[in-house]
Amino acid sequence: MAKWVVINEDYLDYLRHYDSRVPNSNYGPDRYKPFFETLFEHNGFIYVAPVSHPQEKHLQVKNSADFIKLYDGPDSKVPIAIVNLRYMFPVPEDKIKELEYKNIDQYRTFKNDKEKSKYIDLLSKELSIINSMDFERRAKKLYDLKTQYPDNDISKRCIDFGLLEEKAKELISEKAHIQSSNTLDNVSFENMSVRERIRYLQQKEKLDTQENSKHKYQDYER
Repeated sequence: MAKWVVINEDYLDYLRHYDSRVPNSNYGPDRYKPFFETLFEHNGFIYVAPVSHPQEKHLQVKNSADFIKLYDGPDSKVPIAIVNLRYMFPVPEDKIKELEYKNIDQYRTFKNDKEKSKYIDLLSKELSIINSMDFERRAKKLYDLKTQYPDNDISKRCIDFGLLEEKAKELISEKAHIQSSNTLDNVSFENMSVRERIRYLQQKEKLDTQENSKHKYQDYER
């Protein structure tokens, strides 16, 4: 069963450095977009997807492999939400926290209790519809399409799943290395800003490349 989750903001910023299409969750004090999981798990990551409020432009768009409208009943003409599966992305388990309705005030503001109750009712309704649909099959099929046929028109609209998995692995690997060695100029990797982490990883990748080239040259000289 799917559930609403909150994704670590620093992690979202980190991924967005490599693909700007990674969705936001915070759109201001009175607007918040949760994600739902689990679509499926792959390479040790949990795939999540965003749910968005439908806009007028969405009314003319037909459902497709990467775009699904959520309707409140078979007779409904207007969707209550849309799911852009093209923007699903991988997340390590420790970057995910379940969204509990009782704590919804931590993520957005409400004018009054009535507005808060209405928002929770909408989330509950959306989640019920999501759970009535086979999103796991849809998501896996889209992932396979993107990875096996990257030049497909639908694939081109999707986030680069493989790239984000690779960058997420780099983040996890470097964090584990730093924790085990307990070194980084006395600065905790966990307390670094997103830009500092990215800069550090890029510098380390450059040094590793130079070191590998040096070894290859030495082997050649022998």
